[in-house]
Order: sequence, then C-alpha cells, then structure tokens
Amino acid sequence: MSDPNQPDDARPSRADVDDVADAAIGVDTRIFRTIWDTFLRTPRVVEAAYAGDREKYVPIIRFFLVLFGLQFALMAFADMPTGMSLEALEASPETSAAIEIWLEAGPDCQARLTPLDASDPGYAANRAEAMQACRAEVDLTLDRMSSLTSMPLAFLSTLPFLLLLKFYYWRRSFFGHALAYLAATNASYIMVLPFFLIVAFASGTALFWAGFVVSIIWYFVAMGRLLHRFYSQNLLIVALQLLGQLAALPIMFVILAVVQLWLTHLALGIGHDLSLIDLMALDAGNNPEDLAV
Repeated sequence: MSDPNQPDDARPSRADVDDVADAAIGVDTRIFRTIWDTFLRTPRVVEAAYAGDREKYVPIIRFFLVLFGLQFALMAFADMPTGMSLEALEASPETSAAIEIWLEAGPDCQARLTPLDASDPGYAANRAEAMQACRAEVDLTLDRMSSLTSMPLAFLSTLPFLLLLKFYYWRRSFFGHALAYLAATNASYIMVLPFFLIVAFASGTALFWAGFVVSIIWYFVAMGRLLHRFYSQNLLIVALQLLGQLAALPIMFVILAVVQLWLTHLALGIGHDLSLIDLMALDAGNNPEDLAV
C-alpha cells in the first residue's frame, strides 16, 4: 500500500487540476489545450481519440457541436443569414417582382389584401403594410425550418468526405473516419471564428466571405496532416487524396443546395400553401395566371 505522505502520491494530476478549475471558475482547462492542438496539431487530437484518451482533450464530437453552435450564434448576432429567406431568393429586381406576385397569390396574403378598399386614400400604405406582414410570416417559417434542419444538414454535408476517407482506408470504421473529418472541420471553425467576431461588431460582408474561404483552406491544411499521419506516408498519395477531398467540395454544396431547396418547398407548402416551383416559374418569365397556387 502506498504512503499518502510521499511526494509522488501528493502531486496533483492533470485531472485534479481540471476538476479544481471546473469547480472554482467553471472552466474545463482541457478546452484551451483542445483549441490550440486542434488548430495547429490536429493529428494529436485524433490520435488521442483513437487511443481512447478522454482526459487530455474535449471529445471531438462535443467540441464540434460547441463550435457549430457558437458559429451560428455569432452569425445571428451579426444579422447574417443562417439559412434560406426571401431576401436570399431576391437575386435581382425581376426576382423581387416575381416574389411579390407569388406572395400575393398565396392564401395568407389574400386574407390580408382582400379586405382592403382600393378607393381608400391610405390603400397604398395599407397594402404595403399587409405585404410586409406576409413577408415576415414567410421569413419566420423559413427561419424555423433552418433552425430545425441546420444540424442534420451539417451531418449530411459530411457524407462525400466520409465516403472518400472510407475508400482511402477501408478497414477503419465510419466512426473513426468521422473523428478525423470533424477534427479537421473543428480546425477550420477555429480559423473562421475571429472573422465572425469582427463581423459581429463591425459590418463587412467581404470580411465574412474572406473568413469563409480561409477556413476552407485551413480545413485542407488540417486534413492533409491527418491524411499523412493516418492514411498514407507517401506524399504523392496524400496529394491525390487531398485532390479527391477537394473534388468532393462542390458535390457537398450541390447536395446541400438541393436538400435545402426541397426543405424550403416543403416548409412553404405546409405553412403557407405556397410552391417554390411556382416562384421559379414566375422568375423564368411565365404568365402568373398559368400557375397553380
């Protein structure tokens, strides 16, 4: 039996320090080490996860959920669109006119517009107010749809990359590949967060998109390190594997766009009896009288 008075036994462990910090100030000291190593030493974080070491770092999936939520919170704080909206659909003045016609034909707007008297001097103002209310209701529906589907869409976007990683190393489980992918994604999220913080307190759409591009680049930097550590030591093979990941990027965007448009069509149909297909037909220059609402 060990003597508790011996110095070796009295020395606090890393877990003890984490427990004291968590109890005293509510901070898990692993978060700082997790941020640093995820950003600059991504393979170490994945290696610890593969080894089952839960003391050294915040689990990769939990860290992903925290960063994902923080990213959306900052975007909402900065008034940046986090999903589909009528404003996002207005690509041109012609599209704006089509959206007005489309909304007017919907039953919700019809219920607001029908009681208005065209001979009333305040008709124009009342009509504009009614249309604004219609737009607000539709945007609220789309916002709720986005909040409910953002996480499923995020995991859906992983499929092209995970299938490629599985192809690179068939014997590893999908969960193991998911840890590698999410670790690289976490590194890219850490890169983009400072840009979002700046945009949250100072307007700048260009800065937002610059951060988005830089974060994608950093994802491939982190993924290249992971591929070299866990998938192949051959630099040529790693380069080809990275090219495959790069080719999966537009596929991911296409999948997300198609699914999001379908979800938008579904939400508009259920909530407002509006059809996104009708809007697209209007925007293409078809006669609104030929459209079925």
